[in-house]
Amino acid sequence: MNHNISKAIVNIALQEKEYYRYIDKLKTMLREYYEAVHSLNPIEKRLLESQISKLNKVIEQGHESKNLSSLGINDFIENCRGAIKSFCDIKTKVAKSSGMIVDIVRSVEEAVILKDFDFEGKRESPLVPSEFSSYSDEHMIKTIGELS
Repeated sequence: MNHNISKAIVNIALQEKEYYRYIDKLKTMLREYYEAVHSLNPIEKRLLESQISKLNKVIEQGHESKNLSSLGINDFIENCRGAIKSFCDIKTKVAKSSGMIVDIVRSVEEAVILKDFDFEGKRESPLVPSEFSSYSDEHMIKTIGELS
């Protein structure tokens, strides 16, 4: 056709595959971010507020203009993925601790401090108050010791 094509257009055409690779990497990184942050329950969000803020500051660096010829896009994506991984590590520790706390609270809730006593059972002699008190105290001390 005998038309001169500008170098800018040729450069854009040559960088198309790289552009789409960056788009895929950015989408993957954002998916990781949303999975990490939006899977938190409200209590975990309040507890991890400062870590979420730090993570958001790293992500907000993407508001700056990046161009395809700069190395900034890959660096930005890697910085974000590193920050997301660090956040997920903290999130995992919090979830583990939270689970342990829930288990402890459940154990306390389900603990039987005052054990049932069979008052109508067959005995050789009637139970005196001190024996009943001793029986109850032993069970209570043992249960509280296990809970501690």
